[in-house]
This record gives sequence, C-alpha cells and structure tokens, in this order.
Amino acid sequence: YDVGIATNVLHATPCMRNTMRNCRALLRPGGLMVVNEVVRTNAFAQITFGLTDGWWFFASDPGRRNEISPLMAWETWVRLFAEAGFERSYRMNGPGPLEAQAVMIGSVARRDGGAAPPAAGGHVLANADSPLGVIAGKALVQGGATRLVLATPGAVSKARDADWKWLPKGVAVERVSCDVAGGESAAALLQAAQFGGPLAGVTLVPPAAAPPPLRLRDASDAARSGV
Repeated sequence: YDVGIATNVLHATPCMRNTMRNCRALLRPGGLMVVNEVVRTNAFAQITFGLTDGWWFFASDPGRRNEISPLMAWETWVRLFAEAGFERSYRMNGPGPLEAQAVMIGSVARRDGGAAPPAAGGHVLANADSPLGVIAGKALVQGGATRLVLATPGAVSKARDADWKWLPKGVAVERVSCDVAGGESAAALLQAAQFGGPLAGVTLVPPAAAPPPLRLRDASDAARSGV
C-alpha cells in the first residue's frame, strides 16, 4: 500500500514491536504510515477506557512491562518506528490540550533507481491550512511533489505561513483563495494551477474552522528540545 492509517488503535495491541513491523510490511517503498494517537496518559483515560479489555493488552508487552498505561510518549514512538524499519518519523500536534493528541507519520525509504514517485510534479491542495492539509502537504512533498498550490476559502492568511516553514527550498508554492465547493471557482483554480507545468494531482482535505497553529517535530527536533 502507498498509505496506511491507524487512529487510536495501535496502542491497544499486546506487542507494539510486532504491530509496527506488521504495519511496515504492508507498505511499498516510499509508503507512509499515518498514526493518530494520544501520547500522554491521564486519569480520565484510565477510568474510562480502562474499563475495556483492549486497554490492558499492554500488560503482556515486554516493551511496556513497567508502564501504567498503553499510551506512549513521542520518544517511544520514534524508537518503534525506527526498529520496525521506517526511514524517518515525525509528528504534528496543537498547543495546550491538543498537545496530548498527535498525528505521527513514518516513512519507508524509496528504492534507488526506481520509477518516479506517484506524487512527483505539481499538486493542488484544497483546504490547505486545515490541520490535515498540512499533513497532506508533507506527505506529498515526501512523495516527490515539486510544486504546491495551496488553496484556501476566503482571504489568504499570511498568519498560516508559519505552518509551512518546513517546506524544502526546491518546492515551488503558490497560494490562492478558492472555495472548492463552487464549480466555477474550482475550474478557475485548476486553470491557474498549471504554473510551472501540468498537474500531477489534486488533494481535497476536510476544512477546519479557525484551526490552532500546528507544530512539526521530527526525531532530531525532539532530541534537541528534550520533548
């Protein structure tokens, strides 16, 4: 598969090393594993989800033998991704209460001398400034995208540029205002998006009203900051 997605489920397995190896085995070279998990335990989770059988599967996991919860910190996920054979891992999360929930991505190395990755070329990313939009943009660039058209409804906000600082210098970016729900507006967007060559794809992600700023962290960031 090109992409695997798991939301709040991988922690409820009896052996995380095996779970992550199985996830890796499902992916082709250049594939991505998207994992949405809580990375910090709390009393509410313990007294609610603790009533389910799956919550306690971790008790038999050699890698979590001395833990009080199946939920794992970012540092543990970094290690698990690496041990399972993922080339790189990184995460996104919001500030404050949202920091306990993280979307993590593990990427599989691409084989040298293979065909051009499916994401190579230019892409339109609709609702680009939503939390999932930033994650989708990262996945496209990881897959070889060289041009991104970031489309957002309403006025283009410079305040959201901070979410895209991770973009490599070699990736061309154009921001446009477009409501993709309107046929004429979407058609005009596709016409304008032909800058720099033909399009390789269009990605539509769910919108989000006033999303909080996101922070992108990879393993090296975590090592430097101690988080």
